[in-house]
Amino acid sequence: MKRLFKVPEAASLLNLSKKTIWKMVYARKLEVVRIGRSVRIKEETIDKLIDDGTVPAQNDDEDDDDDEDDEN
Repeated sequence: MKRLFKVPEAASLLNLSKKTIWKMVYARKLEVVRIGRSVRIKEETIDKLIDDGTVPAQNDDEDDDDDEDDEN
């Protein structure tokens, strides 16, 4: 069975406010499951939000090594 979170639980997991999560829900930027009038957010949706927002780090180590050779 898939794990579902209430809006306050999703907000807590993402360290965001409930208001921010609700704005994302109303703007349809966050996929939700509706059960009657209740709104739930799938764990996979939260994982995807994190993955989509992840910015890879740049590897500046190679550039630093070249600068040291230029100084000598």
